[in-house]
Amino acid sequence: RPHRPGVGHPRPPMMQPPMRPHRPRPSVWHRPVPPHSWRPRPHAPSIAAILGITFGTALNLSLDYLLNNGYSVDGYGNNTVYLRDINQFNYYWPDATLYYGNGGLARSEFLYSTTYPDMMRYNSLYNSFLGTYGSPVNYVNNGASLSATWFAPNRGYVTLQYTPQYSLGGQIRYFTTLTFGL
Repeated sequence: RPHRPGVGHPRPPMMQPPMRPHRPRPSVWHRPVPPHSWRPRPHAPSIAAILGITFGTALNLSLDYLLNNGYSVDGYGNNTVYLRDINQFNYYWPDATLYYGNGGLARSEFLYSTTYPDMMRYNSLYNSFLGTYGSPVNYVNNGASLSATWFAPNRGYVTLQYTPQYSLGGQIRYFTTLTFGL
């Protein structure tokens, strides 16, 4: 059996993930903020955890949880944990990343990409969040890309995006990206 970092041995302070040529190129990210006039949908659920990890949990505790619960940790360090092959929201996600700040787990990002236009996952998730949280607070459709953001009663948020962009490998891919945070 291959060694799993943190299980039976001290965990190294950093473990670089392998090169993933189908991941999108890094970009600047800003936490969405609800407009002043926003009010939550009655009876909408709060967003407090993802993959069984409560937002605000420290990176080392999250790693222990993930490793002890069979998740494929691809790498970690610099306030990020890279995961592979995650089942979440009734879909398989080849890549997921957990992002940490001074207050612990801050957001999660799930990625799925194809070499051809395929909006099935985006549309299905959009309709699911529409039924749960109501109309998105922010919706952008510029023809090639789509983005929608919802907020939960506790100011947790969901952002769903579909966009063609260049991957780290240099090819155009069609990305569906789902971000949850608090």
